[in-house]
Amino acid sequence: MYSSSNIDLKLKQSFQSLFPEYASKLEKAASQDDLKKLHNDFVKEQKQELAKALGKDVSALKEVQYNGDIALTNEQYLALINAKDEKIKALLQTMMDQLKRIKELEHGEKGVIVAQMVLAGVIGIGPESIEGAMNYLKSLSVHKDLNSIVTDPAILAKELEVDQSMIVGFTPAEIIAGYAALAALGSSAIIAYVVCIVSIVIISILLGLIVYLAEKQAAAIVLLINETDKRLKFQSDYNVHGKPSIQTLEIRNGIYVPNFGLYPVAGFFATQKKDGALYGTQYGFTMQYGDTDTTFSFGMDCPLTSLYSDNNCYCTINEDAKTAAERTSNHNQQYWESEMNGLKINIRCNSGSGSVAYYIARAFHI
Repeated sequence: MYSSSNIDLKLKQSFQSLFPEYASKLEKAASQDDLKKLHNDFVKEQKQELAKALGKDVSALKEVQYNGDIALTNEQYLALINAKDEKIKALLQTMMDQLKRIKELEHGEKGVIVAQMVLAGVIGIGPESIEGAMNYLKSLSVHKDLNSIVTDPAILAKELEVDQSMIVGFTPAEIIAGYAALAALGSSAIIAYVVCIVSIVIISILLGLIVYLAEKQAAAIVLLINETDKRLKFQSDYNVHGKPSIQTLEIRNGIYVPNFGLYPVAGFFATQKKDGALYGTQYGFTMQYGDTDTTFSFGMDCPLTSLYSDNNCYCTINEDAKTAAERTSNHNQQYWESEMNGLKINIRCNSGSGSVAYYIARAFHI
């Protein structure tokens, strides 16, 4: 049984244990304005670290757009697409909490970081590491040399130079794919990039928003899973109310491995109430399906009050972000789907109430 209060408390305690100094400052904040300033300062620090990892000036980073896509394990993917109601919130918060722990391990062995990634249900973070993981999975799919995969935990641990306890219970192919995402690339810059993405997207923005800013800050968090055969590219967005917090610029297509299943890629999107506004957040965004003329638009609404509407969602094919954003409150539903020419999209909200609304959205073939 999933309890919203228990999930929130556990996440807050975990956040406090990882960032005690930052959490202490947030706890002592005398006003909502103080909270926002502390949060913005923390985000700014993480942006500087991300710019350093990318070899860019911080001014070159756009305000809310990041290549923070994540490649999911097959087990995590199946759990997410079958989640309903409060399990949506539980799964997304647990995944963010587990990803957050990568920050603790940034100076540890690569194998330890990989084990934590797989524990979070992820085998790649960001385009470079995802490419490494997908290339390995693709080799399995093309050659179908499944018998060559080492399945003995002791042998696999020795090959990867990690403790056996780190890999027990995980699918060997996923462990190797995760290792390929970091270690096989042989670049400390890739690991720094992964840690920075976790720091800024997962910790600074998403968890900061959920744990400390949610009480008076209506917000919506969406995980969009790309199960199609083409990349999804961010095209545009539109706020009726509120402002965007995170956009994933591109979500590459995943890969299907016979006898193992689908390994899709997903990306986070978030929107929140504007400072001092009397309304919550009502938002839509559009993704382009590869280089085609087909687009997928998703809308979500998290009002400050449910007097006129509840937390709700909407999606549509080949209509713009503005249309999706405006229609979501008109329909006031917690689930919506749309299909056209063998493609289908849907979006589901965890609940009609709550100051933070959690959504799982999908794009797939039918």
